[in-house]
Amino acid sequence: MKIARKFILVVCGHPCSGKTGLTNLIKSSRHDVFVDEMDDIRLVELPDSNHDEPVRSAAYRLMHFRATKNLGTGPVLVSATYQPFKHREEIANLALRFEVPMYVVQCVCRPEEAERRFMGRGVDHAGNDLTASRVRQIAADYERFDGALTLNTDILPLADQVKLVLAYIEKGPPVDPTRWARHYYQRDAKSASVSPRAGKISEASVRRAKWRLGFYTTWFFIFGVSTLAGLLPLGAKVVGNLLDLSRGLSRDCCSPYRAAQLFSSTWHQIIFEHSISEWSEWATAFLAFAGLGTLVVEFERGIRERRKEAKETDQAGRVPRYGEGLGSDVPSDTEVFHQYSCRLTSLARSHMLLNGVPLLFAIQPERLVAFSVIGYRALQGRDDRLVAQAAEFGLDWDGFSAWRQDELRREYLLADAHEYGLSCLGIVGPKGGECRVASWKCPYADYSSRELAVNYYSAGTLPNMRRLLESRKWDDGELDPGDIPESSKRYSMRISVTGLVLTKDDYFVLQRRSQTVGHGLGSLAASVNGAVDYYADSGRRDARLLGFLYAHVPYRWHTGLTEVEEILAIKNWDLANAALRELEEETGLSRRKCLEDLTSETDGVPPIDRPFLGAAYNLRYGRDLNFYCCFRSSLASNEIGLYRTHARDKWELQNFVFIHRDKVRSEAIKKGELDRILLGRARHLLGALYSWAVYAGQ
Repeated sequence: MKIARKFILVVCGHPCSGKTGLTNLIKSSRHDVFVDEMDDIRLVELPDSNHDEPVRSAAYRLMHFRATKNLGTGPVLVSATYQPFKHREEIANLALRFEVPMYVVQCVCRPEEAERRFMGRGVDHAGNDLTASRVRQIAADYERFDGALTLNTDILPLADQVKLVLAYIEKGPPVDPTRWARHYYQRDAKSASVSPRAGKISEASVRRAKWRLGFYTTWFFIFGVSTLAGLLPLGAKVVGNLLDLSRGLSRDCCSPYRAAQLFSSTWHQIIFEHSISEWSEWATAFLAFAGLGTLVVEFERGIRERRKEAKETDQAGRVPRYGEGLGSDVPSDTEVFHQYSCRLTSLARSHMLLNGVPLLFAIQPERLVAFSVIGYRALQGRDDRLVAQAAEFGLDWDGFSAWRQDELRREYLLADAHEYGLSCLGIVGPKGGECRVASWKCPYADYSSRELAVNYYSAGTLPNMRRLLESRKWDDGELDPGDIPESSKRYSMRISVTGLVLTKDDYFVLQRRSQTVGHGLGSLAASVNGAVDYYADSGRRDARLLGFLYAHVPYRWHTGLTEVEEILAIKNWDLANAALRELEEETGLSRRKCLEDLTSETDGVPPIDRPFLGAAYNLRYGRDLNFYCCFRSSLASNEIGLYRTHARDKWELQNFVFIHRDKVRSEAIKKGELDRILLGRARHLLGALYSWAVYAGQ
């Protein structure tokens, strides 16, 4: 039996360019080719949707997953516009990964013909998000890729088009997947894609940069030493006078009248008992110092850019650079939901309780079931196999992680700041009102290079990061994110808490995040959001000092701190303490002043010693694990805002948003009705509200 030659045939083009007719005829001519069209997927797999951008992206993901499954047995044909850059990248990566040739057929027609075809479409067509004028404009702006086969469908008969395509895939040259993926079919996208390049570096320029940095450092050192030497005599005299004054005050502190006399005499001595020449010397000294300071400030301002450029040149090559050609795909909730749902096992799919929301519940909420969460130190750390597996993809994982850490430091303007949380290595329970979590130390840099980098991609340069982090099961369609030991080999599994606060008058206190926070800019979040801190939330109070040192001392000193950490033997963490700490830091609401210490379930609110209702992964970031909890406040909604000014991290909060508990119903959340009043909501907020609704029986 002859095995069919494997290849990928992409039929693309602007809307109403004739892709569907050509695809159907090829399907009837080549029975060995698996054919999939995006419009069919939208109608069959995603019915009753408005076919907006998230739905279109979800259809692309489903089509590419089917292509992955069928490439193992034969050739594949995919048909879509392929205007979005990220979807061309994905299908191009598929061709590179399977090492099969890719053929691209571009269908085009005159703008007037595209508009006429659109007007003749039926009302049940998937492309109901388009208009006639939009179709005409896209056809007019369509820029063809010169390395592919172009068919003018309003001139060539359909039979001739099919003959050309069949001859093309048999004898024609395949396209370069990377070049095609980086081509832009729209003029505005092409102009927006140009990014600035760094200047070229030579051996001479590096030597010049080192000399400049040495000169600036030497100059500032000489200036500092000279200024200090000049100010020492003046400083000694001023300090001596202040000491004499303080001794006089201490002797006469019992007599207010005497103290006032001493102040008066000292002031009189300063003003009237110095000659004009002495005053001139003082004035000259201060004016000279002010002028010198002004010159230094202006000099620093003038050389700032040159100094920065010299520093970047000097440090070039110390950290790998992955930014060139690297894209970040920020998918919608709908897209990620369908991207995972088609790949999960049937058991794992049953844990995605909210349709269209990429939350997979690790602990499903139940009616009147609340629990505490205690983390304990695991006997053995994470089994990290990602370095070797990344090498199979052609990726230097250590270099990529170093680049991500360098980008993080640049973004937050911190050179040596380090943050540590908890990794989840296993969950036991909840049993008897307590859930136990096996934990390990998790650096934030590890989280940033895994979960926060899962949406990176680049054709021919960097593999699809989500596929790398999800392992080969991503292609097999047998994925189980709930398998914590397997997931922890690739993800950081950082543990966080999301908490709700219910006021005395039955309003949930939500917060609109600031535009200056690191993540979740401007999103609507729960009352409390934050990661468990390895030191601040441990059972030892003296560990907080160690955490402070870790965060503020240079990284090269951390080896010595690790020895101190082993002596302290940090073993346990209470996640309720983490939620209460984050609540006070972000909103100013403290347990002592603002929360009711409930010891049993009261009116749908769990006891404060067992505040947790469920836990879920936010699959948009792979394994972003959050435990959901709820507290009751002794304050009314109109009193909450008074405490905001006392919050340590009040800059994270833009404003409060209130929603009455009667509106939070599990069915309303499942049907998406709550999204209308929770504009821009975070995924974990929806998970927390759903967990409370199930717990309260609403």
